[in-house]
Amino acid sequence: MRSITKLMQMMVFLLISCAFSLSVSAQTTLITESFENGGAAPAGWTVEQVSGTCPTQFASTTAWPSGFTAYQGTWMAAFRSFSYSTGVSRLKQTTPFSTVGYTNLGVDFAWLESTSYSTSNDRVDVQWSTDGTTWNTAGTFLRYNAVQGWKIKTLTLPAGAQGQATLYIAFQFTSAYGNDCYLDLAHVTGVGPPAPQTVTVGTGTGTVQYPYLTYWHDGRTQLLYKASEIMAAGGSPGEITTLGFDVSSYSSQLMNGFNVRLMNTTATTITGWTTGMTTVYSGTYAVPGTGWQMITLQTPFVWDGSNLLLEVCFDNTSYTSYSYVRYTSVATSTLYYYTDGAAGCAFPNTYASSSRANLRFVVTPWVGTLTGTVTNCFNGAPLAGATVTAGTFSATTNASGVYTMLNVPVGNYSVNCTSAGFLTQTKQATVVNTQTTTVNFCMEPIPAYLSGIVYNNDTGEPIVGAKIMVGPSTIYSVSGGQYTVNIYPVGSFGVTATKAGFQNFTAGPFTFVQNVTTLLDIPMLRATYPPLALTATLNTAATAVDLAWMAPKGMYEIRYDDGICDNWTVWATQGNMNAMKFTPVGYPAVVQGGKVHIGTIDNYPPGANPFVPFQMAIYDAAGPGGMPGAPIGTPVDVTPSNYGWVDFTFPSTSIASGNFYLVMIQGGNAPNAAGICVDETAPQLRSYSYFVPSALWIPASGNFMLRALVYGEGGPLVLDGMPAQGELITATAVPGATYNHTPETVTGYEGQGMFETVEWSSINPSN
Repeated sequence: MRSITKLMQMMVFLLISCAFSLSVSAQTTLITESFENGGAAPAGWTVEQVSGTCPTQFASTTAWPSGFTAYQGTWMAAFRSFSYSTGVSRLKQTTPFSTVGYTNLGVDFAWLESTSYSTSNDRVDVQWSTDGTTWNTAGTFLRYNAVQGWKIKTLTLPAGAQGQATLYIAFQFTSAYGNDCYLDLAHVTGVGPPAPQTVTVGTGTGTVQYPYLTYWHDGRTQLLYKASEIMAAGGSPGEITTLGFDVSSYSSQLMNGFNVRLMNTTATTITGWTTGMTTVYSGTYAVPGTGWQMITLQTPFVWDGSNLLLEVCFDNTSYTSYSYVRYTSVATSTLYYYTDGAAGCAFPNTYASSSRANLRFVVTPWVGTLTGTVTNCFNGAPLAGATVTAGTFSATTNASGVYTMLNVPVGNYSVNCTSAGFLTQTKQATVVNTQTTTVNFCMEPIPAYLSGIVYNNDTGEPIVGAKIMVGPSTIYSVSGGQYTVNIYPVGSFGVTATKAGFQNFTAGPFTFVQNVTTLLDIPMLRATYPPLALTATLNTAATAVDLAWMAPKGMYEIRYDDGICDNWTVWATQGNMNAMKFTPVGYPAVVQGGKVHIGTIDNYPPGANPFVPFQMAIYDAAGPGGMPGAPIGTPVDVTPSNYGWVDFTFPSTSIASGNFYLVMIQGGNAPNAAGICVDETAPQLRSYSYFVPSALWIPASGNFMLRALVYGEGGPLVLDGMPAQGELITATAVPGATYNHTPETVTGYEGQGMFETVEWSSINPSN
């Protein structure tokens, strides 16, 4: 009873392990060894002394530690490390086994761990070999454990052990002069190739005489079966080995020159004979009886998942009567012809029919492996217990966030990932025969939401570009003053809103709950710069006081975007540039810095690193047609540490008249480079790009989300409604740049900016 119980425990362990990682593919046990041979090495195994004299023997009871018997049966492998200070002994297979067609090879065994000699690292290495001579170590297990007893150990063999016609397993013991090492009941398991699928297309019960037109000397038939029908019948791309028709009555007429041909095709109808097909059977054939009569193909045919065209033809000099098969009505799917004394497989003439013979075939699916890692986007931690599905296949991530689906039929899949408390995510993947396709997921936690409208408390007008901060989350208001903050992790937080030219707004704290929206409209009070050097002078008649003052002076921001990132672009290589043209309110204007929007995590491919240093520069507008000319001063280095808006500062640079440009010089090559957002709502035709190979500045479609911070007199003013100026400009997608989507071509005149006061202390210096 003890032996049966131990075996059942091992089987349950293996079943649970398999079910946790793979919900579809079943494990196959390739070898089982419990070392039962009366105290000698079992057949197909031997002991090799690698070094020293410490031997491997076979025992029925343990010595050090004492009191244990074999895990399964009577005998177990015993390495006498208690009695020998050094030595290495290998218990190895001499009879190999095959792993051809198997994946996910695993080794498991019972291992006796003991508590004595905690510093003595007596151990076993699990090894594999393809020739029985050169050994590779797949994993190591120590003898010592604070909890004594039999333990089940498992490991996965590397990819090099898969697909081997001859594979050997060994257990190499090493003595460190501690307790003995005992090992029992070893298995090697793998996931075998999928079973062949029997696919039946068509369920009709009417009968037709083709393709077996033996009432005549010669016959030819072509039949088209759509991929959607085959898939619906349970088929998947792979190797077709047999096919046949459902015969209702038959003639025993032998068909000479009998050929079966197949072709993968994109055609959805057939109206004339198709040539160039692959011959899969050639010779003689006679229908043997009624029911499904299958033909074993001489050359298996690989169906790639497209529509399938089938031809059957023969060339006789005699005839008897038709063999009838059952059919289903499908329009423009069948061609056939028959006559006497002609070449049956080369008829030029056709008859068309919508009565298509029902087809059955056996296909061995081509399969691959789908694997990946699922992480929490918020902190990068692996997500255990996430469910990943692809068609009818599914898997659950382990403690490391890893999932694996074996023997997934080749083809295109929508791969879905779900996990409690996270937004569901879907990605597309193509599974390729015998290959591993990796699809990783970075899961966005389901946040709490704060939503509302930011508006000018004096006028009621919406405010665009207000910065709303809630706990760890920050967002800017967009068109119409609307904002929605995604808050994670949730908790109790206050709300702060800031905007250049307005007083700060605070409210709360509020308690935010995952997947619940809190509504909050935000009124903001205007805060503008006062006039400078106000003086009051009494007139000579002492009848009035004359007031005089200078124009307001201070920091203001110039912007040409609405705060919404409609598109995003990045250059393939570093050194290329994007620029925005700015016109100050008055002069002199001192450029102090600015901000650039580098996009969100969704603008970058998985694994990309956008936090690569780039440069910001000031250029004059002395180029052809007022485009960027020469740099003013030295560019500054900017290292972004977050997505969204990135602040930067310059040494004070004075602009005496005219326009200037802020220029972003890309650092790093895509995808490891910061790109720039593009506002496409109302193009201001002030964006320009410089692709180094062309050595030209050209107008770029949309508004690069670059803003300038300027110190000077005359602001803030709103210049909306001023007439267009300058020459007509046509802006397009820039050759050499990569976009999230191709922008439109726009023709028009330069637009006017918006100018708002800035609290200088809120600007962060460049790093």
